Amino acid sequence: MKHLNHLKPFATLLMFSFIANILTAQKIAINSVDDLPKRTYTIEEAQYLDVLNNKTLMQTLSTDLEANLLTDLDKYDITDPSTLKNYYNTLRRLAMRAENYDKALSFIPKIKELCDKESEKILTGVGTIAKVDAIRSTGQKDGPEFQEAYTKNLRSAYGSLPYEIVEERLLQMKASMEYISTDLITGSINTQLQPMIDNLEGEWDEAFIASAFEYENMLENVIPNKDILLTVITEVVEKNSANKKEKVNIWTERNIDFPRESAEQLNETVIAVWDTGVDMNVFDASNVFTNNSTNANGIYFDKEGYQSDSPLFSSIEVTTEISQLEDLTEGSYDMRINAQTEKAEAFKKYMQQLKEEDMKVFFEDITWFGTYSHGTHVAGIAQAGNPGAKILNARLEYATTTVPEPPTLEKSKRWANMYTETVDYFKNNGVKVVNMSWRYGKEGYEKVLMVNGIGENQEEREKLAADCFNMERDALYSAIKNAPEILFVCGSGNENNNVDFAEYIPAGFDLPNLITIGAVDMEGKKASFTTVGGSVDFYANGHRIESFIPGGKRLKFSGTSMASPQVANLAGKLLSLNPELKPQDIIDYIEAGSEMTLEEVKLINPKKSVEALVSKMMKDEGHE
Repeated sequence: MKHLNHLKPFATLLMFSFIANILTAQKIAINSVDDLPKRTYTIEEAQYLDVLNNKTLMQTLSTDLEANLLTDLDKYDITDPSTLKNYYNTLRRLAMRAENYDKALSFIPKIKELCDKESEKILTGVGTIAKVDAIRSTGQKDGPEFQEAYTKNLRSAYGSLPYEIVEERLLQMKASMEYISTDLITGSINTQLQPMIDNLEGEWDEAFIASAFEYENMLENVIPNKDILLTVITEVVEKNSANKKEKVNIWTERNIDFPRESAEQLNETVIAVWDTGVDMNVFDASNVFTNNSTNANGIYFDKEGYQSDSPLFSSIEVTTEISQLEDLTEGSYDMRINAQTEKAEAFKKYMQQLKEEDMKVFFEDITWFGTYSHGTHVAGIAQAGNPGAKILNARLEYATTTVPEPPTLEKSKRWANMYTETVDYFKNNGVKVVNMSWRYGKEGYEKVLMVNGIGENQEEREKLAADCFNMERDALYSAIKNAPEILFVCGSGNENNNVDFAEYIPAGFDLPNLITIGAVDMEGKKASFTTVGGSVDFYANGHRIESFIPGGKRLKFSGTSMASPQVANLAGKLLSLNPELKPQDIIDYIEAGSEMTLEEVKLINPKKSVEALVSKMMKDEGHE
């Protein structure tokens, strides 16, 4: 049998593969966030910061959390990359805390394999490796010798990276180091987290436990060494700035606008902006939908699900000046995408001097303003460059307070009815395209119930959340399904997760008249924040898109909320050229103009899509 010896390695490989398949098959499949195990931990401490400072308690929690996460990985087949990264990052953090450096380093390759963005993959673990090497070479975790070695390691590591790929994330790290401080973190904990903790009655969700170790790491490791990291990254940025190539905005050539004087040759197309309300006064009257029966510009509902007369998101009494909120809101968007702008710098400086007693009010002010202005900004994008478009305002509303208002069965019934009534309104008023730059999932309802102290236990909260969410989901799904003549366009989300695993609505719906849009930057590269997944059909620019806010001022916002209405805009332009197009026709023309990138994202190209339609129309008319 010697002549078969060469097959032994192959046979062994098959055997191991067979065993691995058996072990995997024995695991419980986790196909959605709802399938993940849910745990709470009993905490007697009433204050979040007291928990962080109680080292005995933190050690106990570390042991319990690590054991639970490792058990999950052994028991469940978790295929969602974002969820697995969270598991491995938490385990890496716990291993570093326990000074088990080999274990901490072992998680880095696993995390890298799960990264779908090249810059994230390259930067993962760089700081951890530099720190471990410094600790091992000096035998110290702090002090001058450690700091010198740590600085040297960071310079070598960051200096050798491909700057053109990692630039955005390095700038993000730099920006964070420039304004983060102990006061900012503790203030945020006291004003943002503590109000939620107060309602938990000593039963903390595991997410709060995991975040405790993240905050502990920030306070005890990141901030004490932030000057080192800031110095090194600044050196790398400045060294490369002289030779840096200017980014090319690919969207300039892809965009196509119809001149205002072509309005008479275009067909009127009603585009509904289902959002937080639209200030119609910012638009030319010819681009505003008006219901002849009610003289209203659409249909409006308040946060309780009752029909309203107000076309705009409800106002609150803000402490921060509106003009300042305008600039700070744009600056916060710029910070998220690492845009080096004056408003981003102003936002950083504002955060640096923000006192704890002012934080809660400020965060609620800026959250309200971002929501209040959101609908008008989205509407401006949906209408831009199309004199044939008529914007219909479909307003919905939700709370913007630190502790969100909880769902109830009664409220969910009204929201379910709101979804049905709103889509019926679309059908009765000739709407052809609807933009929906919002999404949510059942997990969010569970969290809101928890932080409001509702439910005797986790099982009770899960049931109530499911009853509320499923009622709303089913109503929205049915309403959209029963409007096959309307194309619904929605944003995927800005959580850098998977839309299907998160079970977002409406973004995760599989319907022939609904498409979901992710975000890329000005170069067409996948945005660091964009939610991805199989349900994401196309990608559009979500990078500093200028549009109106209530009152007529124009600001630049970023996100999938800005990417989605660009596709709705394209759909509107196609319909203004040919009002006979059905949703599938529109999707086909968007597809015809799009292109697949190396990152496997399908980028829209409005100009090519319009050209494809015009070519088809000319051919049909006998013009070759």
